[in-house]
Amino acid sequence: MSHRLLFAPGGSFRKLHPPFDDSWVRSDANPFFNGLAEPCVLYEAGVFRMWARGSQLHYATSTDGENFTGGDPIFGGGEGGYANNVWLPWITRIDGIYYLSFVTDDFSETYAQATSPDGLVWTPTSPTISLPPGCDLWGNKVVWKEGSTWYMLHEAAPTAQFWRIYLYSSSDGLTWSIQNGGAVVNGLQIAANGMYGGPRFAYVDGELRPKLADGLYHLWFHAADVAGNLPTDIYHATSSDRINWTVSPAGPVLEHLGTGTFEFDQVADACPVVVGSRAFLYYDGVDNTGPIDTWLAVATAGAIPF
Repeated sequence: MSHRLLFAPGGSFRKLHPPFDDSWVRSDANPFFNGLAEPCVLYEAGVFRMWARGSQLHYATSTDGENFTGGDPIFGGGEGGYANNVWLPWITRIDGIYYLSFVTDDFSETYAQATSPDGLVWTPTSPTISLPPGCDLWGNKVVWKEGSTWYMLHEAAPTAQFWRIYLYSSSDGLTWSIQNGGAVVNGLQIAANGMYGGPRFAYVDGELRPKLADGLYHLWFHAADVAGNLPTDIYHATSSDRINWTVSPAGPVLEHLGTGTFEFDQVADACPVVVGSRAFLYYDGVDNTGPIDTWLAVATAGAIPF
């Protein structure tokens, strides 16, 4: 797989990044896993490594980014010596260590973390964090580090109300403090009383890139364009301060397909990945009309110089 070298004026190196519009094309391999959701994909040493959840943390690999093998549980529900479940996972690699953030049940009030030297064998840690004011449930999240400060955008909600995103920070990655006075981040709500969650940043050639060459944070998230939690589509937004966001473009970058598809009322939990000149958008498609049925899928596009 080729890697393009691009240079900005003055000779500085420029990387490629995922497109921010609706140019994504769904893969012919879709959907490739049933019963899994919340994909997190890192490209390392020529391999796409995917972690996702059932009620445990599952692991799969691919050489082309579209056709995955494996998918067996590796942690949680008794696997890896950990009895609790693993839901809503997010994995990142920082300073050579893999960090897993999750909750111990589906939209639980219990937030948990673990670390690993290889992404396969996990050791639970003991984080300290409080839910946002008025919230009872944790949702999805993205965790990253800038200098010596850790940050987390975390989805949370009061029981039976719509999901929102809050900002946290930490000096050690374990003890977390809510920012913005405990209020939600601004600008991500698409419709009045509509949910917004599933915050994600892009991985570019194996490295998490919260902030791109324009000095802005580039976020992918899912949101409802009507009141309530469903249906959801995937959007893109930018920010200079992690709190105040602008949705751009105004419409979704990936819209659920609806009746008769595995994306019946939801596409969610986007994980953008760039490898060389190709961009991949991993996501889950969901049918919430009966017993919830989830599928993993991917859309692709040409990466853009930025």
